[in-house]
Amino acid sequence: MSGAESLGDEHADAEAVDRTPVPDADVCVVGAGPAGALVADRLASDHEVVVLDAGPRFDPADRLARQERAIRPFYDRPDVWDVGGERDAHENAGDRLYPLNHARVKGVGGSTLHWQGMVMRLHEDDFNSGTERGVGPDWPIDYADLRPYYAEAERELGVAGASDNPYAPPREEPHPMPAFEPSYSDSLFAEACEALGIDMHSVPNARNSEPYDDRSPCVGYGTCQPVCPSGAKYDATVHVERAEERGATVIDRASVQSLEHDADDRVTAAVYATPEGEEHRQTADAFVVAAGGVETPRILLLSASDRYPDGLANGSGHVGEFFMDHPFAGAGGT
Repeated sequence: MSGAESLGDEHADAEAVDRTPVPDADVCVVGAGPAGALVADRLASDHEVVVLDAGPRFDPADRLARQERAIRPFYDRPDVWDVGGERDAHENAGDRLYPLNHARVKGVGGSTLHWQGMVMRLHEDDFNSGTERGVGPDWPIDYADLRPYYAEAERELGVAGASDNPYAPPREEPHPMPAFEPSYSDSLFAEACEALGIDMHSVPNARNSEPYDDRSPCVGYGTCQPVCPSGAKYDATVHVERAEERGATVIDRASVQSLEHDADDRVTAAVYATPEGEEHRQTADAFVVAAGGVETPRILLLSASDRYPDGLANGSGHVGEFFMDHPFAGAGGT
């Protein structure tokens, strides 16, 4: 139940799409990124599931044109997926600028539409850094607790990888697909690293090295980030479409404004706005808020009520605080 948007025109066909609530929904999922898509796919076989996403549904046929945008120097990265403009003008406020529009895509599939697809598991020591290094608190779980779920996630996404990383945590099973053969540029880096005494290893990638899950192998365009035109790199539309085949309903361009709760502290409705200027209430028996690290706390804070003046799930008063980005350092060449 969602229309595809024409390239560069996020308002195309807005009035032709039914964005009214789904009656008698069992589960409402807010956000059609990887977390929301996987949950919707898992539940749709046995439940009436509706997925609300603030962004549009992009037409896969436009990906070659988006790839051309990506390689042109006069296009900024957000332009590739129509991020920016009036809709996204207020990406953050405060003394420190976070260029959030460079790090996300608003649309069905979420930021997996432009991610690079690297999927390394956390190391065992990442879970007990407080004890081991005196930095931060220890996690309440450890690597062994997550290990089977890592394996399941790798199967769902389709991960290609090798066992050449001497620093990787232990695993019992091979990656779902074999690793990619090293490229010529990889060999140049390998020679330099060997001369410097630096260990070099491959990185597991959610990109098909062979046919997998009815998707083609990678054809080597080299534009994984910000767009894969062939569909070999995993993105969450894979599980969105699978959920729809099992009966789920996806409503795009449905920006959730707040969540409502009853006297028993159960969330009963998601209030959302549409491009037509309408406001709707999607009721359900259960809700999954999977809108990402920025939008999820925003929705919780906007859901303040007389009973919860600081927003939902905010008994600590820390929802929306301690925002942490991931530093990245890279080197490349042509």
